[in-house]
Amino acid sequence: MASDILLLRPREHAEDLAFLLEEEGLTLGFLPVLEVPRATDERGLRAAMEHVTRFQWVLPDAPQAVRVMSEAAHTAGTWASLENQSFIAPDHDTARTLGQYRWMPRILLPPVEPVEAVLDALQSVVHDNDEVLVLMGEGADCPYPALLREMGARVTQANAWRRGELPPIGSWVDQVGQAQPKAVVVHSPAAAEALIRGCAETDWAKTRFVATGPTTAHALTHLGVTVCATAQRPSADAVLDATLEAMSR
Repeated sequence: MASDILLLRPREHAEDLAFLLEEEGLTLGFLPVLEVPRATDERGLRAAMEHVTRFQWVLPDAPQAVRVMSEAAHTAGTWASLENQSFIAPDHDTARTLGQYRWMPRILLPPVEPVEAVLDALQSVVHDNDEVLVLMGEGADCPYPALLREMGARVTQANAWRRGELPPIGSWVDQVGQAQPKAVVVHSPAAAEALIRGCAETDWAKTRFVATGPTTAHALTHLGVTVCATAQRPSADAVLDATLEAMSR
């Protein structure tokens, strides 16, 4: 069955928006192209995002932590605060993912071994008593909290994600073809890249793309996609307005 709107998230993570769209009589499809399984207990992550401005530094331990942080910041209403945050990237993949959100890390750490090199790199930017938020994989062996505490930093740890498998790229192509959406709502730069690169053979000429914010709109444009409407805010009401604007064109 053809869908009017394709959301790139599972329904349980887009309930408010889904309800509003269906109230308008629109049919929905759900394609979680970049679903990262979240930590079993998200209370620490939620609290950290609500008060993220108190941290001098944020260190996500992997690309998955960056993506979950993005979602949590949207929910907490602190996305704008992250634009002024100082990030530490533990590796190139995490630095690249931060860049997808236009969050440029202040420093890229060297490999964990030798430890002395990591300590030297951290000490070049982190000062005694700095507040550092480390976002981690659930059950992951993350060395950075201990190293930062050894330096005298005050560390808050929060589980952000857990390991899980994404659907194969081929299944995305099949689902997009079956859904034949009139519009696609894209909620993050990472989702934009996953969809467009994963469905490289798909003809998007007749599809209206809706971005949930200017950063996502920039990513779609960079990928060669025309953005039909951009939400003023990432809230469900604002994304609804942008989607209705796109559908009316």
